[in-house]
Amino acid sequence: MRLLILFVGCAFLAGGSKAQYPPSLATPRELGELVFSAIVNDDRAAYVALVMTDADCDSACARAHASDSAKAEVVEQMRGLARHVRGEANAVFDTLRMKGMQYGVEWATAQLIEVRYEIKDRNGVEQADVLLVCERNTRPFAVFLNNCLRGMAWRILDTAQLKTQ
Repeated sequence: MRLLILFVGCAFLAGGSKAQYPPSLATPRELGELVFSAIVNDDRAAYVALVMTDADCDSACARAHASDSAKAEVVEQMRGLARHVRGEANAVFDTLRMKGMQYGVEWATAQLIEVRYEIKDRNGVEQADVLLVCERNTRPFAVFLNNCLRGMAWRILDTAQLKTQ
C-alpha cells in the first residue's frame, strides 16, 4: 500500500512539473525556436524556463547506461550545474540581447533562418549543441547554445553566446 501511495505521489509530482514547460520540446530545433522567440520578444522568464531543472536532470540520468551509484553521482553534478546556469540565466539573456544590439541587431526584426544541431548519445543521455542561424537586414549572426540535453524535454545546460562573423 505504501508503495502504491509513493508511486501515485511521484506520478502526480512528475505530471505537475511538466506543466511549467512549453507544450512541446521534442527536438533541439523546437528548443532553438523558443530560445530565439524569448530573445526577440525580450521575454527573460521564457528563456529562464528553458534551462534544465532538477527534474530534467533526474529524467536524463534515469535513461543513462550506468550503474545506480554512477547515476546518483552524475545527477548531483548535473543538478549543481543546472542551478548555476539557472542562476546566471538572466545575465546571459541580457548579454545576448545587448551584444546583438551592439552588433546592430534590432531584435524585433531579426529572423531565424535555420536551427542546426546533431544529437549525440552519451551512454543513453541525448546531448546536442544547438546553433541558431539568424539575420537582420541580410547581416548574419548566430546564437550558440552549448550542451543542451534531453531531460523531460530538451533544455539548456550550459552557456549561450552570440556569434558574429
